[in-house]
Amino acid sequence: MACMASAGSHCVRQQGGTRQARSGKWRPELGKHYAKAGHVQWWREQIKERGSLEAVYREIRRRQREYGDMDVG
Repeated sequence: MACMASAGSHCVRQQGGTRQARSGKWRPELGKHYAKAGHVQWWREQIKERGSLEAVYREIRRRQREYGDMDVG
């Protein structure tokens, strides 16, 4: 799951009533996690180009399948 945090919002998700960061256990001492501006900009550009978040996810899955079919070894 991608973090769609905009500037000023934090990237955490609710899981079982507790707050957890995407990377694992939520550590309150770390405070809020802000998405990097470049990451947010990339997502916004992709959504604008493709028309919806779901369309971006479809493209990412297509690329993953394509990459998985490549012989890189």
